[in-house]
Amino acid sequence: QADAPRTPTFACQHNLRYWRNQEYLGVGPGAHSHLWVRTAAGELSHRRWGNRKPVPGYEKRIHQGRAVEELDERAAMGETMMLGLRLLREGVSFRQFQAMHGVSLQTVFAKELAQLQAWGLLECDADRVRLSARGVLLGNQVFAYFLPD
Repeated sequence: QADAPRTPTFACQHNLRYWRNQEYLGVGPGAHSHLWVRTAAGELSHRRWGNRKPVPGYEKRIHQGRAVEELDERAAMGETMMLGLRLLREGVSFRQFQAMHGVSLQTVFAKELAQLQAWGLLECDADRVRLSARGVLLGNQVFAYFLPD
């Protein structure tokens, strides 16, 4: 993240991994994971899952093959926005969004960006979008604009 504003050194690396929509792997009951895999067609597929906490429920779900949730690309892009906007200094990098999803953030979310900027909830510069001071106070409402119904 060379183009990102400096994240404080005391920032929680565990949370940063989630908010940057990076991969993580959890093992055992109660653990959560998010991995990106290539499909046979060469497209990225976002897979995530959470294991049940009670051991019997965890085992039952594994045996039923219901451990993985696949996100469609639109939902994955929305999650990138929701998670990335929590990074108040970094926000969401246009370059990284393009690299991650293969499309321009400004194209996919043109309507949402315009509306939220008009309301003073988002700030965009040449490199990224982030919550404004007002947007920080209304973050959950801002995030909802990027998530599918």
